[in-house]
Amino acid sequence: MKSALVPLLFLVLSIFLIPTLSSAQTVTLQPAKDVTLFDPECEKASGSGDFLFSGNTDGQGRRRALMYFDITGNIPPGVVVQSVSLTLHVSMSNTGTRTFTLHRLTNDWGEGASDSGDPGGSGDGAQNDDATWCYRWYNKDNVAASIDWSPHGGEYDASSSASQAVAGLDFYTWSSAQMVTDVQNWLDNPSTNFGYILIGEEGTNKTAKRFDSREHPTASLRPSLVVQYGVPATPPDVTVIAPNGGEIVTANTGTLVQWTSSDESGIASHDLYVSLDNGVTFDPVLFDLPDTNSWTWFPANRPTSEAIFRVTAIDNTS
Repeated sequence: MKSALVPLLFLVLSIFLIPTLSSAQTVTLQPAKDVTLFDPECEKASGSGDFLFSGNTDGQGRRRALMYFDITGNIPPGVVVQSVSLTLHVSMSNTGTRTFTLHRLTNDWGEGASDSGDPGGSGDGAQNDDATWCYRWYNKDNVAASIDWSPHGGEYDASSSASQAVAGLDFYTWSSAQMVTDVQNWLDNPSTNFGYILIGEEGTNKTAKRFDSREHPTASLRPSLVVQYGVPATPPDVTVIAPNGGEIVTANTGTLVQWTSSDESGIASHDLYVSLDNGVTFDPVLFDLPDTNSWTWFPANRPTSEAIFRVTAIDNTS
């Protein structure tokens, strides 16, 4: 049997050059606050009512629904948002199919104790901290001290985040890539989270619909924001400690390869590869080696001065 001397150059690589995501987690949020703005009333609200309204009425002005969700209080920092959907329940509809769009609010607002009752479409006298058509924060005791919307009717991004056709009494869901971006931004930059405003078709009368709010006595009918996210998986750390570069080994003769590897989730296995062309291509040597830190390699008779040996580690999140 022939033997050959094989100059080897050893290089350390990790299997994960880009962090992956662990299995997805899902959280369902109800609004932390929600209100209806009643056009053109500066002192009407329904901050604590059972219903929200959006669209245009039959001559009594426009209605817009606001909803805020506590993102940072329910989703851990550093995760990657993968999907977002908002589901609302329509409990009153006297019109045909209408399109309703979600827009990201760009300023903060309040929710007070006003309650317009049932059916609720006309509003109630605004209470302290209510959001109204004119005010972000209403001050009942000193109206002049109330904080304005600029312009009236809510401050929001003109570009919609999602739209949905809404018909009769049923559940309807808004979902889009832009909503994923919105929630990711709110998670990463909490000071920008002011929630969504729901706007109906306002160029024509009789397009308004009634949706159930967070105060509705039936929990299953309340608004729900479903967020799916993944936790970034930290790549394993791998270091080859022997041989450590420049060694000459003999073909078909045992050469001890040693390394260290670690990961916060634990190491499941190792894969070993060798390249004979300075890393242009790699051939597998051994797959699924258990969590050990050494292996005896018997190199084939393939003389080269451009050999690279690679050890990769697979953690318990795969």
